[in-house]
Amino acid sequence: MTAFEWLNPASLFKTDSIPDRTNRLNLDPLIRSGSPLPEGIELFWESDVSPQVETALSDFDYFRGRWHNVKSMPDASLLAPECLIRFKQVDINGRGGIRLKDGTTIHSPWLGARPNAFDFESQQKKLGQVRQKSVSMAMGAAGFGHWFLHRLSRLATIKRAAPSREIISTKLHWNPAFMWEGFGLDPKRTIYLPKDKVGYYQARDLLVPTYSTPMSYPRVTDSRRMRQDVSELTMGIGGFRGDGYGPRKLFLLRDNATSTRVGVSDPALLRDAFERRGFVSVDLSKIKFQEQVRMVRSASVIAGEVGSFSMNAIFAQPGLGVITVAARNKLNNLRYFVGMKTFTRTVTDAFQHHQRRIVASETHRTAPWHVDFQVLNEALDSMPEIPDIN
Repeated sequence: MTAFEWLNPASLFKTDSIPDRTNRLNLDPLIRSGSPLPEGIELFWESDVSPQVETALSDFDYFRGRWHNVKSMPDASLLAPECLIRFKQVDINGRGGIRLKDGTTIHSPWLGARPNAFDFESQQKKLGQVRQKSVSMAMGAAGFGHWFLHRLSRLATIKRAAPSREIISTKLHWNPAFMWEGFGLDPKRTIYLPKDKVGYYQARDLLVPTYSTPMSYPRVTDSRRMRQDVSELTMGIGGFRGDGYGPRKLFLLRDNATSTRVGVSDPALLRDAFERRGFVSVDLSKIKFQEQVRMVRSASVIAGEVGSFSMNAIFAQPGLGVITVAARNKLNNLRYFVGMKTFTRTVTDAFQHHQRRIVASETHRTAPWHVDFQVLNEALDSMPEIPDIN
């Protein structure tokens, strides 16, 4: 694989202009091989601990009338080393785009740098300059789960290797201060870039951390790094399974007010299907972060509509059951296949939980998609048992 390659992201991303795509630098192969980096790019810091993977205790998909055992080990070769890449004199925008001073744009799933991040005409407007030494967490992910998962790993790396630098982040719909404070960082020392297509900033000296979960398929995460990051973020927060703090079976409600995607068309019926089976419905968006952690830690199983709910499994003890009700289609018309490594599986694999995914619709997830409740009830009634670990 060469450093410069022809990319055709038009099939993956919609843009309002299609400029010349030949001047793209595919950075990940250079980092992986230890090859010399182009002028203005250098390795600033790298952890001396290698990435590792784990797999779920059990993993089943319900698809077209039966349960399939899909437990498998993730591909560790897809993981990035935990490191910070330094860029001199670059443009950066709220979608995570990085452009060198000669006009070359960076393509790197490890850094969250999308190959088309500067393709919009409106991205050509300069909005300002970041003169101080900085470190970037800017990214284009829309959902809270993706946003949380990626910023978690990046904040932890910043804390370990560059805590004194100004942080650049993407401004979204929620207040992320609890994450900054959890790592002992000051949320006020953060520059927030708009996510929409409104221009770029110039950065004089920029560090960009690698993700523990690269922005590519199949999804895989560095289990060692993620467990360490979660432990640091939640240090001092109690709550453990069996302590009676909260319900053992949680159905986690979707908060559409902070979501950029429309959920199921009949959320009340979905909630009722689980409440009839002893689940207690909870809206975690109405609860303080510390209380969320304690509640999930005391649960033995969580369930919900496909999306951010499953990210809460990172707070649980090993052995949590995670039941996901999903559509057949994923985002960008990517067709789901049985056993596909999704964001949920990065968590259930890394923390060694029990995963049960129910494909309860053939419709597209991004529309108000419809659950086939006959399929859902058949799946729940025949679901492989999830051990109740005390």
